[in-house]
Amino acid sequence: MVMFRNAWLTLFLGAAVFASAQAGVSGALGAGEVTDSNGDKGAFGVAVKRGVRRDGTVVVGGGAHFARRTGNGGVSVTMLRADVVTVTGNACHSEGRAGYIAVVDGQRVRKEGRVVVDVVDNRPPRSTTGDPDTFSMTFTSTDSSTVYSFSGNVTRGDIRVGTRS
Repeated sequence: MVMFRNAWLTLFLGAAVFASAQAGVSGALGAGEVTDSNGDKGAFGVAVKRGVRRDGTVVVGGGAHFARRTGNGGVSVTMLRADVVTVTGNACHSEGRAGYIAVVDGQRVRKEGRVVVDVVDNRPPRSTTGDPDTFSMTFTSTDSSTVYSFSGNVTRGDIRVGTRS
């Protein structure tokens, strides 16, 4: 499926960005399944970073993807390129241009806009103690006619948020 291929492509590119030689870098990297308070599930991938080069230049990049099946189709939101990334403790906030694709009443709907993605790294990988990691995203179309949000706990996979110098 194209939705999930895009999620893994975003994750792979983000990992490559993290590996680049930088004086200091902070951001988030993760993928998996998120479940909201109603039990609805979606798949996500996030790989965003904010780096400071040795010459002091700030570089922001990466992306995120979310996809979910609905009763008569699905929804996909892809952050094309992050232009805002901030890390505070174990939380990462990112924003960027995005594309939204959904099937509504059998018709494919495409919109461009912005997405805000917030993730929190609450526990180490494979740990079952403590609060789970969380993922939240809100897409707003350029003309504000479409707003789509999804948030919940990571039930499969992991999110890592951090800073290194």
